[in-house]
Amino acid sequence: MTHPYAERCKLHTNNLLAERVQKIYADMRKPLNNSDDLLVAIHTEIRYADSDRTYLLNNVLKRLEEADKRERLFYEKLSSLEYQIRQALDPSI
Repeated sequence: MTHPYAERCKLHTNNLLAERVQKIYADMRKPLNNSDDLLVAIHTEIRYADSDRTYLLNNVLKRLEEADKRERLFYEKLSSLEYQIRQALDPSI
């Protein structure tokens, strides 16, 4: 049986971590924020975190990387489509 104090400390730590992750996600949504800054912040958090926090922060990193890949793929497709439209309008390109 664990001590109630230990459980409260663990719950408090989990709540602090959840708040930090929510802040990171909120920062991600800001249009002026650079995703590189977020990656640096998350890696800094991981350096000082315990194993549970490291696991959760690694999940955040994975989601950021996946979102970045999706965004890059979207812009690549958009660029390709723009080129095809320009080619269709002006065959001399």
